[in-house]
Amino acid sequence: MMSIQDLRDKVAERISEDGLIPENCVVILGLSGGPDSVCLLHLLASMRESLGIELVCAHVNHMLRAGESFEDEHFVRKLCLKLGVALETVRTDVALAAKKSGVSIEEAGRAVRYAFFDEIAERYDDGGRECPPVIALAHNADDNAETLLLRIVRGTGLGGLAGIPAHRKSEAGYTVARPLLGVMKDEILEALDSGRKAYRTDSTNAQSMYIRNKVRNELIPAIDKALESNIKKSLLRLAENAAEDKSYFDSVIDGILDEEAFRGLPEGKGSLSGRTSFPLELMDGMHPALRHRLVVRALAETGLDNDIASRHIKAIDGLIKRGETGKKTELPHGYEAGIEYGQVYFRHREDVIQERAAGVGESEVRLEEIGKNPKEVVFPIRACWKYTFRFSVIECGADLAAGGGEASVGFGSKKEIFLDYDRLAEECDALVIRTRKDGDRISPAGMNGTKKLQDLMVDMKIPRTERELIPLLAFGSEVLWIPGIRKSGKYSAGSHTGRIIRVSCGE
Repeated sequence: MMSIQDLRDKVAERISEDGLIPENCVVILGLSGGPDSVCLLHLLASMRESLGIELVCAHVNHMLRAGESFEDEHFVRKLCLKLGVALETVRTDVALAAKKSGVSIEEAGRAVRYAFFDEIAERYDDGGRECPPVIALAHNADDNAETLLLRIVRGTGLGGLAGIPAHRKSEAGYTVARPLLGVMKDEILEALDSGRKAYRTDSTNAQSMYIRNKVRNELIPAIDKALESNIKKSLLRLAENAAEDKSYFDSVIDGILDEEAFRGLPEGKGSLSGRTSFPLELMDGMHPALRHRLVVRALAETGLDNDIASRHIKAIDGLIKRGETGKKTELPHGYEAGIEYGQVYFRHREDVIQERAAGVGESEVRLEEIGKNPKEVVFPIRACWKYTFRFSVIECGADLAAGGGEASVGFGSKKEIFLDYDRLAEECDALVIRTRKDGDRISPAGMNGTKKLQDLMVDMKIPRTERELIPLLAFGSEVLWIPGIRKSGKYSAGSHTGRIIRVSCGE
């Protein structure tokens, strides 16, 4: 029989070998009150001193089982108080949330839980520790086998056959660790019983009202009986083998993304609108096994990391083979893939991107102020994406070699432009950092006359959804500089310039 001490040693070894929980961090433990999470609580509580961790439990009352849900909440409160562990709770009508969002109760509950875990992690992420908080969940080996069987029935690929990962990133970027993933359910129950540890039992687990319950209560026992097998152990061996193969393919994809053709892409531009893009020609020439994995990686980087089915991959394959600019296909949760100017892109649909762009404002920089003192302006495009513009005035004769030519660097660079202060002062009192507007024009350096900014962006094959999210420097409708893309030659400093405005733009 597995004792609580034996299980503690087994889990401690897994935590150490897989690096699941760094020392001296806050651990947010998802605590339902059921045997798995209660077992993990007792184990981690006993390791607090050895790991140097601060333990915080998070309980979601789903309000699904009448009085039982509140009894669960009462139970975890008493348990955490007894163990001296902090507890955060929330009550959410998950059935109503599922109805409003048009998803299953299981999906809605999962979304509510993970959002709550991230919220707590963010509150405890105060920078006072060496590492950010870790979210610990109590998925076990049986859960892994059930998940794998469900994926096989639905037609998964190699990535799905690898099963539940021992650790991954949450929506907010925190590590989600699963220390019990190598432990069978029977071992957990034995350890709890041997240590006389109480836990709650969800009465709905014995009912086949949810798909996972049908797999656990009906499908797996039927397979074992019909084939005289232990299907769970067989599935776990399959997951282990598939995980090795997946790790190899992941390393191959990493190598592809390090190649010059991919590394040279304007990363910042792609990230601006929740967009990832790759060269169409290279994607088309890839072996399907690699191309499909690159597509999955691209979607995950863009924000879509679940509900990708083979029909979606086939639709994207069709786009790549046809290679027609303007063609696109819809993907789950408001995402899309398409072709634009020799690039295969993956992004959230345009209506959402436009909503993100709607909140972008303007920042004014008065010439009189920068004539006296250097000025730094932080210009936010989105909450997670900001540009820093730096302004200073220098006298004629300063070394302009560093930035005299046309800017040709990408977003996030610190290359500069140099403008004629006195000529600008005759035309305006202030410069403005903003995004494009109707009627904007630019006098591109090296060209005669002016050009509509809209036409310039089309000529330079800048995707339409990205045009709203590119910062620029202007006064009125006169565009002076689009960092990393083009500068105006109209107000550039020259050899006879008296005072020069030096402007740089970086992340």
